[in-house]
Amino acid sequence: MFDTYEDIFSKRADRYDAAMARWPDARRAEFEMALAPLRLEAGTVLCDMPAGGGYLYRYLPEGVAYVAVEPSEHFFAQCPTGPCASRVRCPLTEVPLEDASVDCLVSLAGLHHAPDLDAVFVEMRRLVKTSGRVVLADVEVGSASAKFLNGFVHAHNPLGHVGIFFDEDTPARLGTAGLHVLEDSAVAPRWSFASAEDMGAYCR
Repeated sequence: MFDTYEDIFSKRADRYDAAMARWPDARRAEFEMALAPLRLEAGTVLCDMPAGGGYLYRYLPEGVAYVAVEPSEHFFAQCPTGPCASRVRCPLTEVPLEDASVDCLVSLAGLHHAPDLDAVFVEMRRLVKTSGRVVLADVEVGSASAKFLNGFVHAHNPLGHVGIFFDEDTPARLGTAGLHVLEDSAVAPRWSFASAEDMGAYCR
C-alpha cells in the first residue's frame, strides 16, 4: 500500500516539525541549493509546494512574497503568514490559486509521496507564469538516499517508508506537463549537525 503525503504527515508531522524547530539549520544546504537557481529579488512571488512547515521561508531574500501550499493540517498550521507570506491547505493537484499567478515554484523532498505525480506537474505548470521557473528536488532512484529511506527507514520506522523516487523518465514527464527542462542534475546537499548525537536525535 502506498501512503500519500497527507496520510503520512497526518501521523508524524508533529515530530518532524519538532525536529526542525530544535535543529532549524540542519537542512540549510538543501534549502539554499533549491533557491540558488532562482535569483530571487523583492516583489517575486514564490510558491513552496508542498511546503511542510514552511521551513523554506526563512531563507528567502527580503521582499519575496511566499505562498505555502500544504496538504497536511499540522504542517499547514506552522506555515508563516504575514505581509509577505500566505498559505493554502489543499491537495497538490487542486491548488486554489489563479493560473500563472506565481513567478517561481519550489518543491523540495515531498513529491516522492505524491501518488499522481503527472497531475502535480500539470498543476505546477498551470500556476507558474510562462517566464517563470520551477525547481524540483527529490530523491533519485537507486541513490544512497533512496536506499536509506525505503530500506533502513522503512524497516525501523513503525509507519514505514515507501517512496516513489525520480528516475530517468522524470524529465520527459515534466515535458509532457508543459515544463521545459533547463537543467537535470544529481546534487548531494548534506544535512549538518554539531554532533553525531544531535544527528541521531533528529533522525529519530
